[in-house]
Amino acid sequence: MRIVPHHSSVPPPCPASAAAARLSSPIVLLMAVATGLTVASNYYAQPLLHTIGAQFGLSTAAAGSITTVAQLSYALGLILLVPLGDMLERRSLIVAMTILSACGLLMTALAPSFGFILLGTAIAGGLSVVAQVLIPLASTLDAPAERGKIVGTIMSGLLLGILLARAAAGALADLGNWRTVYWIPDGAPTVT
Repeated sequence: MRIVPHHSSVPPPCPASAAAARLSSPIVLLMAVATGLTVASNYYAQPLLHTIGAQFGLSTAAAGSITTVAQLSYALGLILLVPLGDMLERRSLIVAMTILSACGLLMTALAPSFGFILLGTAIAGGLSVVAQVLIPLASTLDAPAERGKIVGTIMSGLLLGILLARAAAGALADLGNWRTVYWIPDGAPTVT
């Protein structure tokens, strides 16, 4: 082990300054947007229940079960998937959960029957808990003095996703049909 005298021009390693350079503002913003879009998938169907129900000949109660499935699968994701963030490597887990959530949205967008809508909703809803894995990861990637700002920014994205999901779903349905909102997060074209 080499001892460096205090008056040396070689500064001692500083883990906080190394971590501070790891998250730029655009990356934090991207994390906030990703979190908002992911959690919004639980709320897209709410203003569209009547339209979905009409297309598949469902009663109001049956159409309302889409929202119930979204919330129950989210609760199951909190119980079963979020703890994996403490057991597995978080970055890989986040990528896998995001891809699988997009598959659930795609399944809903392409759904030929009501059963596929429920399955796609359950997949996307259960995996939308990726936000609860992303936030702790982001907080560990920066200096302690910046953690509050980063968590606050990402939480703002999460809350905006929840609040704006219904309005965005209604507006996009007016531009296309009820499936349009499920295509947009996937980046695929609208199918009518």
